[in-house]
Amino acid sequence: MTGLGRKWFEENEMLGEHAARLLYHDILTGSLKAWQFCHDDVAKGRLEEIEKKLGSILEFDSVYEIGPGNGAFYRAVQARGYEGAYYICDIPWMEKALTAGGVKAIWVSQAPKNVGLFVAHYSLSEIPQEYREILIPEEFKAAHILFQAKFADRCEPIDNNVLFEMWCESLKGTHESERTPGRRGDDLYLWRRK
Repeated sequence: MTGLGRKWFEENEMLGEHAARLLYHDILTGSLKAWQFCHDDVAKGRLEEIEKKLGSILEFDSVYEIGPGNGAFYRAVQARGYEGAYYICDIPWMEKALTAGGVKAIWVSQAPKNVGLFVAHYSLSEIPQEYREILIPEEFKAAHILFQAKFADRCEPIDNNVLFEMWCESLKGTHESERTPGRRGDDLYLWRRK
């Protein structure tokens, strides 16, 4: 892991440790179930959108997800019968919590070089720009990115519109993008495909 990647994980492990411990406790005590069902329905809807726009999830040889929350999208993909490699990038405490909850993924601290489907549901827009570079794969066949137009990172606001437009421009030669309004006001979808 690069020095920059290590710094991001150290900072975020401290910030996310409390939340991850609570999730881990909820998994062990069984109190996660009601909360999980709500998120599972949202994840199933996202998977349906991906398959409508990009084809069956079963056609991708690998999936790489940043910040899987409680693992709902992973569960939706597995329920469809997906058998390819599934990579997840998150802080170590979340790995511990989700693994205890049955998530059987390949845990990574930076992006794999080449993936079939790259997924980041709000997580990428919450990460400062200087850390995103190690988390975005060099090559991907398709991506489903949900992002918040504006995000207040501690005291410094991030204008994701500018950053995502720059990203679209840099990928123009290899990918097409479609940007549509999301379900919650300033949240937007960003689609990519070769």
